[in-house]
Amino acid sequence: MTPAVRRIAATAASVVASTVLLVPLVAVPASAAAPTQKAFVVADTNNNGGYGLYLQSTAFTGAIGTPIVAESDSTDVHGLSVSADGSRAAFVVDTYNPSTFAPLRHKVVVADVSGRIVRVLEDTAEDGVHYPSVPTLSPDGTVAVWEVGDASNNSVSIRKANVGSGAATTLAVALTPYAFLDSTTLLVQDIAGNPFTMPLAGGAKTAVTGLPAQAINVAVSPDGTHLAWGLFDDTVPTGSPYLASMQVAPVSVTGGVATVGSATTIATGLYNKQPSFSRDGSTVYFVRNDGKANTAQGFNGPGDIWSASATATDTSTAAVTSATSADELDVAIATADDGTVPGDPTSTPASLSGTSATVRWTEPADTDLSGVLVSRNGGAARYVPAPVTSLVDTGLVPGTTYSYTFTSVDRSGNLGTTPAVRQLTALAPGATFADPTSIIATKAPFAVKFATAAPTNVTFLVDYLVAGTTTWKRWVTNTAGLTRTFGSAATTGVAATTSVPGANYTFRVTATDAFGNSTATVLSAHAIVPFDQTKATLSGGSTLTSGAYYLGTVRRLTTTASYAKVSLYGNRFQIIGFKCAACGKFVVYDGSTKVATVDTYATSTKLRQVLYTRLTTLGNHTYTIRPLATAGRPSVVLDGFAMRR
Repeated sequence: MTPAVRRIAATAASVVASTVLLVPLVAVPASAAAPTQKAFVVADTNNNGGYGLYLQSTAFTGAIGTPIVAESDSTDVHGLSVSADGSRAAFVVDTYNPSTFAPLRHKVVVADVSGRIVRVLEDTAEDGVHYPSVPTLSPDGTVAVWEVGDASNNSVSIRKANVGSGAATTLAVALTPYAFLDSTTLLVQDIAGNPFTMPLAGGAKTAVTGLPAQAINVAVSPDGTHLAWGLFDDTVPTGSPYLASMQVAPVSVTGGVATVGSATTIATGLYNKQPSFSRDGSTVYFVRNDGKANTAQGFNGPGDIWSASATATDTSTAAVTSATSADELDVAIATADDGTVPGDPTSTPASLSGTSATVRWTEPADTDLSGVLVSRNGGAARYVPAPVTSLVDTGLVPGTTYSYTFTSVDRSGNLGTTPAVRQLTALAPGATFADPTSIIATKAPFAVKFATAAPTNVTFLVDYLVAGTTTWKRWVTNTAGLTRTFGSAATTGVAATTSVPGANYTFRVTATDAFGNSTATVLSAHAIVPFDQTKATLSGGSTLTSGAYYLGTVRRLTTTASYAKVSLYGNRFQIIGFKCAACGKFVVYDGSTKVATVDTYATSTKLRQVLYTRLTTLGNHTYTIRPLATAGRPSVVLDGFAMRR
């Protein structure tokens, strides 16, 4: 069984319109000139059972048209509809294993009259039980609803989503959508095919009289005054052609309640379905096929596009419009080029983040705006559908400048005349410093670097927070220069600060490039200013003095009876001191527990080194350091202690 056979056999048997053509409504002034037209056509051009989607002139001459969804043995497009303003189409794309026809995936897709795919609203694995179908669009093409069915219990529900962005939500259960009657009212049906109206926002349904329960593929005229549908004859014997007349009736909507007038049959005979009104509402286009079961063409049989006067009373007026070799399944009439170029977007500042940037723009006030084409450095453009007004571009190199252009495109494919331009420099700011910050000998100030590399004309804004407090303080204000010293006097754009031994500091940095684009605030790790070794209780040894030592002094211990004992609060403890050829080993106790043996030997003397680091639980800890009086190198030289908290 081909994909088309599987789909139509499942739906025709229950007379549930799971492949209904749903044409939403928008009011068109009676004096408006008839707009030009295009046609979305679902067709199988090589009779292999796989259907593609094409865009062509409503003259229906020559080639089938420009492919929007490529036709293949494993593709089945169906459930086609168009928004009332004729600017966008919604449809379902099923994919199958080309050898076994086992179902693979279902997609609900929206496309513009330009042939550009706007968004894939749903993309789910096909399990042969759950399936999406019957998508339809709001009058302006910005909201979509579609059916999700469950063949295991013969249930359906309606899903809803904005076309531009945002997640889909379940609007109603045990109902399937027919069409938009206006921007706030949906025409729906229950599982038995009975018609109702309900608010787009959700709520109670109201029964509709005058529209047959067996109606399939319901369409609404662009001005909202008429409905068209196929009336399926389910009394046809098995193996015979299925029949469905094409009918038209007036409709009006007041307060969400629809009134349907007397119906006129405009075509009879073969299986007539998929109606779509011309843009001026005078003509109904539909697909006619032989509807035979168990034939070489499959259950659905070959189809052609026909047309009839929307007001005709003589059923003989229906005439073939597209007698092609293709098997045509669905048709929806859209509005062609309006001949007007859209306005231009405006670039707004971008957000920078290392190797990526979020570029932004504001849209022009065009009702038929499709979206914006974004190009980096003149490369291939990426299409971003309205109303999305940002794009994350990745793979940038920090320190490199890039140029973006933003070109508006309307739903007919017309481009704006003056693209907006935005230049930016990829930036990766942060606050980096030595760990701990005891890199300056006789004082506690330390250097902070704001970026590993940045071009000229980049400014930084930096705040700092002292551990144990909750108030951020401004340090650097929009100042150029990659490095500043924390704990120094005020200079232009840099506030005076004091670096306190034993304190912990956290920094947050924002960078702005020369084009007015900024990074988000980047939070640093802790900067830890060590205590002097005099913070400890010292026993034995001697104190040495030099401008090369941290805060001017060190303590030299040489015997096993000597020790340094220090009580600190935090969760990471570090010992700072010498490494040298005469430097030996020491042991470390946390309370009464021995936690480490440390060797401080080095071939040459190295000052202010981190000799030992201990990660532990946050709390009060008392550490004791005792030399082991190593033979030939008895010295243990302590210069400070760092504690993170």
